[in-house]
Amino acid sequence: MAPLLTTNAFLLTPKNTRSLLFFAGIYESDGALDETHTLLQRYQNKLPSWLLQRCQDLGYIHPTRIQTAALDVVLQENKPDVVIQAETGSGKTLCYLLPTLAAIDPTRSTVQAIIVVPTRELGLQVAKVTKRLVAASPEKMLVMSVLQGSQNRRQRAWAWAEPPQVVIGTPEELSKMVQLGGIKRYNSIEMVVVDEVDACLLNNAGSLQLAASPLHELLSKQLSATFLDKDEVEDTIGAMSLTPKRRLHARQTILCSATIPQHKHFIKQCVQNRWTTTEPVLVALQTGEQLLPPTLEHVYMVCRPETKLAALKRFFRKLLSSPMPFKVLVFAEEQRPLEEMALALALEAEHGVYWQESTAKALQDNPTDKPIQAITAVLRYQDNLTQRAAAMEAFTGSDDIVRVLFSTDLAARGLDVANVTHVIHFDLPPDADTYVHRAGRTGRLGRSGQVLSLVAPEQEFVLNRLANKLSLELRCVARQKKATAKTT
Repeated sequence: MAPLLTTNAFLLTPKNTRSLLFFAGIYESDGALDETHTLLQRYQNKLPSWLLQRCQDLGYIHPTRIQTAALDVVLQENKPDVVIQAETGSGKTLCYLLPTLAAIDPTRSTVQAIIVVPTRELGLQVAKVTKRLVAASPEKMLVMSVLQGSQNRRQRAWAWAEPPQVVIGTPEELSKMVQLGGIKRYNSIEMVVVDEVDACLLNNAGSLQLAASPLHELLSKQLSATFLDKDEVEDTIGAMSLTPKRRLHARQTILCSATIPQHKHFIKQCVQNRWTTTEPVLVALQTGEQLLPPTLEHVYMVCRPETKLAALKRFFRKLLSSPMPFKVLVFAEEQRPLEEMALALALEAEHGVYWQESTAKALQDNPTDKPIQAITAVLRYQDNLTQRAAAMEAFTGSDDIVRVLFSTDLAARGLDVANVTHVIHFDLPPDADTYVHRAGRTGRLGRSGQVLSLVAPEQEFVLNRLANKLSLELRCVARQKKATAKTT
C-alpha cells in the first residue's frame, strides 16, 4: 500500500478564526526534514537574503517539519503572537531565531528583541547560535547575555553606551536589568521570545507560579506598551485624564516548549495575564500525547535501590566493550553523591578519568601515551558558574572530552548536545513533563537514542504509569532476582 501523506499541521487559532487541521495517518517526527523545499526557496521573500545564506553555510538547508509549520505562521504580515509546541530536538530554536533576527533593524541602536530562557546553560547555548547567525549580517548586530552570575552594573553601562539589538537572559536577571534602566521597556521592542515557557513559570518547588513569577512581571508589566511606572504616574497627577505618554507598540510574542500545559487553558492565561498582546495561535504538529520522537527506544531495569550503581556499572562496561561511540547523560536527584558516582564509573574503564575543572590543564601539562577510554563529569546547580561552564564545554565540545555526564535536572531543558546516545534515569523523574525533557536530550533531529530507567521493584508501576500517559512503548531489559534468605 502506498504511504499516506505525512504533512501534519495543527493550528489552534483565535476564536474568530476557524481551527485548521491537516492530519495524515502515518506518524512522522516533528524534527524530520521537510525536503519539499529549502529554507531559501520557501522564505526568500520573507527572510533577509544574508540570513538565509548564513543558514545554508551552517548546514541548515531544509527546514524541519515544525520549522515549516511555525515559520509559515510567525512570518505572516499581521505578526501574530504564537505558542509553539513540538517534540524535543525538533529545531524549535530556529523557529524563533530566524523571525527574530529578520525583525531587527541594525541601524537602530536600541534593544529590539528579548529572548527569555529558564537556565544559564540554555541561555549560553542560544546566545552561541544567535552570534553564529548574526556574524553574517552586513551591518553590525550586537547580542548580549544577561544570565545568572552576570555583572548587572557592567552590562547596564554597556546597554547605555552601545545598546545591543538582542538580549538573552533568565527572567530574574532580565527583570533586574529592566528595573535598573538597562533595557528600554516599551516602544523599541519588536520581538519577545520565551523558550521553555513552562519551566520559566516554575518556582523552586517545581510548581507553576503565575502572578508571583518574574516572567509574569516582565511580560505583563515591564515590557507592556501601556504599563505606567511610578515616575510616570506621579507626572500625571492633577491631569483631567490619565493617559499613557508612550505610544502603543505591538510587539510580537513567541512562547515555546515541548510541554505546553492544557493548550486552551494556557492560551486563555496568556491573554488574561497579558503575557501576549493578542490571543496567540497554537502551532503543534501532534494533536495527542506524542511529545517524544519515534526514534527513541524506552527500556528499564528492575533492581534493588542499593544495587543501582552496580547495575549502572554493568551497563557502562557493555558500552565500553562495544565498537560504537557513545555519549551518556545520567540524571539523578540533587542529594545523590554525584562526584562519588562519577568517579566510581570512571574507574570501570582501563584508563578512565573523573573530569574536574583542572583536568584539562593537567592532561595538557602531563601528556600520556595511554588512551583515555572514558571521562565522566558532574553538572549540578550548586556548583560555581565556572565549574558548570567548564563541565558543559567538556561535554558538548567537538573533541568529546567527557563521555558520561552526571547531572540533576539542570541539564534537562533545551540543551542541544550532539550525538547523545543514551539518557539514563538513575532516579525516576517526578512527572511526565520531566521525563519528556530528560529523554529529549537524545534522539534529536531524527537521530536514534535509548532512554534507560533504573527502578526498584516498587517503582515499576510508577514508570508504567508515566509510559501510559506519554503513549510510550516500554520494555524491561533486566530484572534482578529477589534476594532469598539463607537456610541453615
